[in-house]
Amino acid sequence: MFGKLGDLANLMKQAGAMQTRAAEIRDELKAEIVQGSAGGGMVQVEADGSGEIRGVQIDPDVFAEGDREFIEGLLVHAVNDALEKGRNLHREKIESLTGGLSFPGMDKMMDQFFGR
Repeated sequence: MFGKLGDLANLMKQAGAMQTRAAEIRDELKAEIVQGSAGGGMVQVEADGSGEIRGVQIDPDVFAEGDREFIEGLLVHAVNDALEKGRNLHREKIESLTGGLSFPGMDKMMDQFFGR
């Protein structure tokens, strides 16, 4: 009987350690910056590993063209590029937490665990 309680206590201890590490990873993701770009670097977008856009730089020559649709298209592409890099960073951090263990639905579960 006490063996089962010991197993439960050990499981709770491991869950607490994992939650602590998840909080550390969440902080690391917020501190790590990725950069997406489009148009050969004419538009650059910075995002953090938690998916928050931190900055946008647009080459002044893009505005000289005056093509609003072109600028908007470049911006969308650069944002998507930055967010994809951020998701990849997030995935790498999750894999480091789980020791490479992965199964269907793991991304969604870990997103909830990380509060995303």
